[in-house]
Amino acid sequence: MRRTWAWAALLALVSALWALPAQAQFRGREPNLKIGLNRVMVSGANYEVDGVGDTSEPFVGNDLFIEYVFFGRIGVELAYSLTPYTRTSDLDTGLSDTESVTSALAGANLYFGRNRTRGFNFFFGLATGTYSSKHEFDGGALDGQTASQTVPVNVMKLGVDWIMEQAGLRLQYGVVSGKLTESEDLGVAQTLDYNASLLTVGVLAFF
Repeated sequence: MRRTWAWAALLALVSALWALPAQAQFRGREPNLKIGLNRVMVSGANYEVDGVGDTSEPFVGNDLFIEYVFFGRIGVELAYSLTPYTRTSDLDTGLSDTESVTSALAGANLYFGRNRTRGFNFFFGLATGTYSSKHEFDGGALDGQTASQTVPVNVMKLGVDWIMEQAGLRLQYGVVSGKLTESEDLGVAQTLDYNASLLTVGVLAFF
């Protein structure tokens, strides 16, 4: 995880250095295309296996995103997991669950002011997509078994970009909503309740 985050920071630095010769022509121009990496933490998402146990440990992972801003105010954004969100937790005595979640989201951001080349750009965003989870169990009655589910989710968030010429930082806080109950893989009911909070810190470059 730390190595991936280091690569993200390196990407932003390289992008900024690459853009230095062209900075003069970009001054005053609105950043239309943004590409970046987010470090993501999802807190409060609950997974329960009926009659066995449950967990609400946080997920941590990394997203790659690309956004195009129209008219300086409306951004269309796609985001996908570069590395899955993961958590390992004990469902019961002697039974651990390692969960990996891959997210795929599409949405829009509305900027409160003109999307500028320098300074702070605040925005409100909505997104929809899926969280695809895989569970691997170790120990107990479910030892060696796996389970997979895909949960439709919606995201509502507030964010801010801090733009420094051709690169910047992005901070977002929001809520995720989505829930699924199924019993196909394990023969008992599993409930994934992804009504949770979302925090991301990222780096970006714009063109």
